Amino acid sequence: MDVDLLPSERLLWWGKPARYPLFEAGDRFFAAIWLFVVGCGAVVMIGNDDVPTYFRVAFPAMAVWLVVAKLGLRRLTVRSTEYVLTDQRVVVVTKPFGSRRENSAYLDQIGPPDLIGHDDDRGTITFGKPGVPTWQGARPDPARTIALEWITGAEAVRDLIVEARAGRA
Repeated sequence: MDVDLLPSERLLWWGKPARYPLFEAGDRFFAAIWLFVVGCGAVVMIGNDDVPTYFRVAFPAMAVWLVVAKLGLRRLTVRSTEYVLTDQRVVVVTKPFGSRRENSAYLDQIGPPDLIGHDDDRGTITFGKPGVPTWQGARPDPARTIALEWITGAEAVRDLIVEARAGRA
């Protein structure tokens, strides 16, 4: 655990994502735009002898790089994430390239926990109704979003959060 607790805090739970999905629901939008751009590039290049050679090489390379970078960055970010639940707050720490980013929120200042069940006892816990998502690179901006993604024992963790919010933890 790489989080400094406040003097008045008590650790209730610590965990990491149990699964690292390659694709997420938001990727459908990205895939549609990517296919459109690649299609436009193909239309421009096919049958057009005036297209410079560097464009014929650079455009497909850039299209492949966008996909590899998006999926690779997501995987690195999720694999380097830690979640900490205390009796006062939720903390999400990410360290994808060694640079540490910590995002925390006090339990009494965020919405009630919502559980999205996946498979077995794994799930994702979000807080309150989601607003307009803000994105940074390939993932939602952690400075704006707090979610405990793909954790094992998600229902038990949600119950701990409900108890901590009620002051019973």
